Amino acid sequence: MRHLLTLFPLLSLFMLFSKSGLKPLLMVLVFLSASWPLHAVAIELQHGMDRLNPASVVEFIEDSDGQLTLAAILTDPSIAARFKPAPISGRDINFGYSAASYWLRLPLKREPELAANAVLELMYIYIDKIEFYAPGKAPVITGSAYPFNTHPIANRFYAFPIELSTQSQYFYFRIQSEDALTVPLAIWQLDKFSADSQQDYMLQSLYYGGVLALALYNLLLFCSLKEKTYLYYSLYVITLGLGMLAGNGLGKQLIWPDFPAWNRVSQSTILNVTSVFAILFAQSYLQTQRRTPKTHIFLNLLMIAFGLVAVLLVLSIDWAYSIAGLLNVMLGLSLLFGSTMIVTPIRLIYAGQSGYRYFLLAWGVLSLGVMVATFRFLDWLPTNALTAYAVQISSAFEMLFLAFALADRIHQETKLKQQSQNEALKLKQSMLKTLAISEQNLERQVKERTLALESSLANEKQIRIQYIRFGALISHEFRNQLAIIRSQLSVIEKEYKQGIVKLDKRIPIINLTINRLTSLFDKWLQDGRLNDDSHVLTIDRVDITAWLRDLIEQYQAMQPEHQFQLKLNPMVMELFADIDLLTMALKNLIDNACKYSPADSLITIEVRQQDRMVGIAVIDQGLGVAVEHQQQVFTDYYRVNPESRVQGLGLGLSLVKRIVNRHGGHIELTSVLGCGSCFCMWLKNNRDNYADSTS
Repeated sequence: MRHLLTLFPLLSLFMLFSKSGLKPLLMVLVFLSASWPLHAVAIELQHGMDRLNPASVVEFIEDSDGQLTLAAILTDPSIAARFKPAPISGRDINFGYSAASYWLRLPLKREPELAANAVLELMYIYIDKIEFYAPGKAPVITGSAYPFNTHPIANRFYAFPIELSTQSQYFYFRIQSEDALTVPLAIWQLDKFSADSQQDYMLQSLYYGGVLALALYNLLLFCSLKEKTYLYYSLYVITLGLGMLAGNGLGKQLIWPDFPAWNRVSQSTILNVTSVFAILFAQSYLQTQRRTPKTHIFLNLLMIAFGLVAVLLVLSIDWAYSIAGLLNVMLGLSLLFGSTMIVTPIRLIYAGQSGYRYFLLAWGVLSLGVMVATFRFLDWLPTNALTAYAVQISSAFEMLFLAFALADRIHQETKLKQQSQNEALKLKQSMLKTLAISEQNLERQVKERTLALESSLANEKQIRIQYIRFGALISHEFRNQLAIIRSQLSVIEKEYKQGIVKLDKRIPIINLTINRLTSLFDKWLQDGRLNDDSHVLTIDRVDITAWLRDLIEQYQAMQPEHQFQLKLNPMVMELFADIDLLTMALKNLIDNACKYSPADSLITIEVRQQDRMVGIAVIDQGLGVAVEHQQQVFTDYYRVNPESRVQGLGLGLSLVKRIVNRHGGHIELTSVLGCGSCFCMWLKNNRDNYADSTS
């Protein structure tokens, strides 16, 4: 016990502030130190010259009615003959629970070489009344029902100074108690008793110093963290320390020396209050309200019961009723509470909750100490240093392990906080990375949008230029044609005045000029028509042979300076198309071929077939189109050489492309500069393919 208490405060404080990685090693040291009381007991038994146990020679008489006196014992041989060996449990005399009074007789003497002055110590404070009779001395009356100043020596136990003779003498005790009656006796040499008492008080002060350190430390944690768990633990440690103080006699000696009535119920009352704070601590630490609601309600009921028992114990001081029943109730409540404090963390651990191993170990150790003390009171275990201090030893370990539990909780919360901070940092980094990517995407989109706007602006500028050029072209074309008509009308007017009539020569020129103007207007109007997406195609079955032959006959009459050739495909006899639009497209291709081909050159119209598509090609032997112009010739108002004398608006090929696209086909250009060109319109040859266009 002494060695354990010496190490306890240092180890407890050091382990509270140590890192979790050192705790297993320190716990091993604590458990090793716990084995030292066994060694201390063995040493005490060997030091017979320092401390003697006279239990083996003690005799007793049971005084059931309490009428027996020392005078009667000394004068009546029949009464003296009733003395018999006292019942010994372990090393001490133990009568268990009994309402009777007991007379004890000790035959003592000393060896000649020893000093006469000695101390007879009764090391059990819960004896209500003790009467001590030494030969030739006045009786000493003391006990737990008497003030502390009745103690012969200022000691937490009952120590009686005696003088020993070399001849055997009888020393008598009359003892009486409502509690379990245990009589641990010891005989000390006076100087050895003083030295042992000083050491005992020093060790007790170290124990309570450790208790106070734990309480203050966790109270400071409460003030800092505002976490009620640390407050409940501090109150639990303080009240448990007070309970231990009341239980080992220091409370009566130091705090309430003149209130023996309170001393009678002090430990039981304080331990009931301790149980209340223990329940509050357990509920807060285990979070029973959230995790085990039924257990939380049960603990609340136990807390009320403990509080009620504490109140009744205090009331018993004035009302003087027996507290034996209350102590039995307290024992039952303690068993229920202790078993709950073991079962609940086990359930939580099996449910996957971590951090309760120290809590479980703490209550397991305390329950073991209480069990040992209970068995000692029931005389099921012998009385020795371990069983006598079982509750105090186990409470030391219990408070230490609960401190470990709180420290482990701080460690777990710190770890979770660190994890949360790491996750927050990762999230922040991820957000920054996402933001950087978003900025890059935004920058890319801005660049793309800028390029698109620049491209749109360039297109708009180009279209504006084309419209300006188109206006100039329209003005030029229309002015030329109107000038021709005006000149022909002027010639007719002059000839008419001179009596000359040459209408057969003038009228064809005027008709050709009017047809040219009509063609210009038709192209302009058709360009607007095809730009309107709401225009619906009129799909009809087209007899390719008849259609192409009629068209070539017209051009042979209109373009006598060119030769026309038709190449039909016997595999393709018909197609489905909007005949008006398709005729317009083919006329534009033939017109271009005529305009850009020399006189007497051959223009071929050929029917082709490929992959379920029908191709109508116009092949000329004209100037050809350079590669760099082959994609642009299909744009509106584009002319390879705007300054060319060849008349046109630059709309013909763009009209052809839009007409072919509206039919779901495409146009193909094959050309070599100076060797002619081949424009081929590829069209679908199935009516169902135009369902979307005609609906």
